[in-house]
Amino acid sequence: MADRALQILAPRYKSWKDDGTVNSGGFIYFYEAGTTTLKDTYQDAEATVANANPVELNSRGEAAIYGRGTYKIIEKDSDEVQIGDAMDGVLFLDVTDDILALLNDATTAQMRSTLGLGTAATKNAGTSAGEVLLLAVSGTLPALDASNLTNVAQGQGPLPYGYKKGLTLSVGTNTTTFGISAGACRSSGNVANMALTSAYTKTMASWAVGTAAGSLDAGSVATSTWYHVYAIYNATTGVTDILTSLSATDPDPPEGYATFRRIGALLTDGTPYITTFVQYGDEFLWKDPPLDVDLDGTLGATASLHALSTPLGVQVRAILNMAGTHASTVTAIYASSPDVTDEAPDYNANSLVGQINTASTTAATATAGHVVIRTDTSSQIRLRASNASTYCSVTTLGWIENF
Repeated sequence: MADRALQILAPRYKSWKDDGTVNSGGFIYFYEAGTTTLKDTYQDAEATVANANPVELNSRGEAAIYGRGTYKIIEKDSDEVQIGDAMDGVLFLDVTDDILALLNDATTAQMRSTLGLGTAATKNAGTSAGEVLLLAVSGTLPALDASNLTNVAQGQGPLPYGYKKGLTLSVGTNTTTFGISAGACRSSGNVANMALTSAYTKTMASWAVGTAAGSLDAGSVATSTWYHVYAIYNATTGVTDILTSLSATDPDPPEGYATFRRIGALLTDGTPYITTFVQYGDEFLWKDPPLDVDLDGTLGATASLHALSTPLGVQVRAILNMAGTHASTVTAIYASSPDVTDEAPDYNANSLVGQINTASTTAATATAGHVVIRTDTSSQIRLRASNASTYCSVTTLGWIENF
C-alpha cells in the first residue's frame, strides 16, 4: 500500500449559532458523558494545562481545546443561552506515547519492534513452509510432514528425576584404578543432567579432571576403607567428571563442580587395592564373597547387630548366604533389618522373612538359606536365635543400591 497524506482540519474548536453566524464570545461546557459532572479539557496536547470550564470562545467563536475520553458537550452563546441540543458521547481519542510511536513507524519491521513482536507475527497460519502452525479447534496439533525437522540433541531436555543409566563401575585385580562406563544421570536435587559420552578410568590419587586422572576429593587412599563414587558436573564448562569421597552424602568436589550424584562405592583392601566386584544395574556382587559373620555357638536368644561388607554411610539391601545349626536342639535363626521390629524367631513361624530353621539336633548338620536384608548406615543387620549357643555364619555375596 502506498503512503497516504491526511486532510488538514481546522486546528481549533469552532462554534456556530443557529442563524449560521459564528458564536463570538460564547461558552462551551464539558461534562462526563451522560452526567452533569464537569470534566476537564486542556490547552495543549500533553494535557499539562487545563482549560477553564466553561471554555470561553474568542471573537471568531474558536478555542484551542484538547480532550481525553468521552464527553457531553453543551454550547451556549455569550448570553449563556444554549445552542441546540447537548452533544453526548463525544469521543476524544486518548493517544498514548506508545500509540503515537506506532503511528510514526514507517515500516512493518519498525511496528513489530515497537510492539515487541517476533518475526513470526507476519506469517500466515498453515502447515506449509514459512507458515505458523496453529492448534486445531479441538486443541490438537494438525497433521503435518515433519520429515525435515531437526532432532533435538541428547541432553538438551531435563532427564526424569532420579534417572540413571549406564555409569557402571568396574575394577581389575591388584589395582587402584577403576572404570566407569558411558552413561547419564540426573543430579541429586534434580538440578542438572550429567553424562559421560565415553568410558572413563580413574585412579585413587588426588582428583584431576579427565579420564585416567585421580579421583579423591581429599587426602590419600587408605587401606580397608569404603569410598563413595560420584558423578560431578561443572555448570560453567558443561564438563562431567568422576569423584571419590569418604562421605556417602556430602563430598568435597573441586571448585566449579557444585552438582553431583552418587553412583556407587568401592572398598580398598590392605594393599590398598580396590576389592574386585562386578556390577549389573544397581546390583554389586563380590568376586570373592567374604565370610562376615562366623558365630561358633555364640548366637543367642537376644538380638545382636553384625557388620557386613556393604557400603558404609548408606542403606543397601545386602545379598547374603546364611547357615546355622545347634548341637542339641532344633533352632530358628532370624536375620532382620535394624529398621524393623525385633521379633523372636520361631521355627513354626514360617512367615518370618530371613529365617532359617535347623533341621537336626547335631552340630554336624547345618541348614542354609539365601536372604536379602536391608542394612543400616553402619552396614549392619540384626541376628537372633530361638535358643542360646547357636552356630551361625553369614557370607556377603554383594548388595543392591537404592540409586
